[in-house]
Amino acid sequence: MTEETLELKRTVRSLDLAFLAGKKRQSPRTGFVHADDTIPIYENICYAFSLLSQKKGETVQEAKTLLSRLFAFQTVEGNFPIYLHDFPRSYDIYQGLKIAPLLLRMRLFKHVLGAECNASIEASLHKIFSFYADKTLAPLWKFRYDICREGCSNTQLDTAQFSASDWWEYWVSLQFVKMPVCDFYHPGLQMAVGFDLKQDRFEPAPRLIDWILVDGEYQPRLLKDHLAQIQLAALDRVEVSKNLLDDVYREDGDLFWMSGSTLHSLVSENISEGIAEFKPTFEITRDDLFEVAYYCDASPDIEISIDGKKGTVFALGQTIAIQSSTRSFFLKFELLRGEGEFCGHVFRSNRPGQIGTKGVNEYEAFDWKIGLRTLRRSFDCAVCVQLLQETSL
Repeated sequence: MTEETLELKRTVRSLDLAFLAGKKRQSPRTGFVHADDTIPIYENICYAFSLLSQKKGETVQEAKTLLSRLFAFQTVEGNFPIYLHDFPRSYDIYQGLKIAPLLLRMRLFKHVLGAECNASIEASLHKIFSFYADKTLAPLWKFRYDICREGCSNTQLDTAQFSASDWWEYWVSLQFVKMPVCDFYHPGLQMAVGFDLKQDRFEPAPRLIDWILVDGEYQPRLLKDHLAQIQLAALDRVEVSKNLLDDVYREDGDLFWMSGSTLHSLVSENISEGIAEFKPTFEITRDDLFEVAYYCDASPDIEISIDGKKGTVFALGQTIAIQSSTRSFFLKFELLRGEGEFCGHVFRSNRPGQIGTKGVNEYEAFDWKIGLRTLRRSFDCAVCVQLLQETSL
């Protein structure tokens, strides 16, 4: 890690990440933040807020100039396009409601923005609210509209079905009423748990809720530059209600643990509560030879062995050890019900949620697959999978 990264790790805030991500992508020719070959409206308004948060004369002036140019792309109806080149078409019905909280937060800086810029912000908000006044909205966005327009809402939300992105949008709205509180965050891993995850090379891909929930120093995984960090400008902070200090988290068949500064993961496929129930019917095709599997990141400090020896093939009953520099875990597959012949394999293969292969890494594998290959079996068949820590043996 460079000295610059170490210094950033000591001083960074979520708004700093938003500012740095925007600055890196700001074109010297256009002055806009670019995402590849496009100019996204929402990210540019986020960047404008991050400029204001720097509280410097030059960044405030830059934010005012940027905002005046962006407001020109608000449609007559009151919504905004996703990208500048879409204007005057707006393909995202909720784009205006995504932008409204940022404009409301800009009122914090009204004493330095000046009368003209403040008037432009209020006029834009008025057009946004008028656009949605007669529309039927999904509950999450009706809640957003009510909070931003009236300061309160009677909309009932079922948070039990929320995705990670749903929680983010909910908190962005809720912050205007009270401090959002999170009870599903693991501080030791700096990760919100209980949601589907993408994998970026050797570590879980960060999400907005992961960045905003950190209270203290960011792990290296979260300090890596990412376009999505610009959107952190939309939310001030969230309070964490649980204090989980362990550096291991286990949920059903999935396992996450810290080893040094690396967040490792071992995730299952077709395994629930330690049981792999095979489908009643089975036809051997090239795609379904492996009916049950685990994926583990192939970080340099991960070693996999079978009954204490290097190997790539295992049978039912043998112990597969997954070892990092600080932790060891053990897998064992055993026939629970029915009859069958299986052959286990350990090989490099990317998990389904691996996004690190995009671009230059298209043909590189960042995961180990520990899969059980079906040779033949009865229709009524199940395999029990034991996943133990070294202290459990």
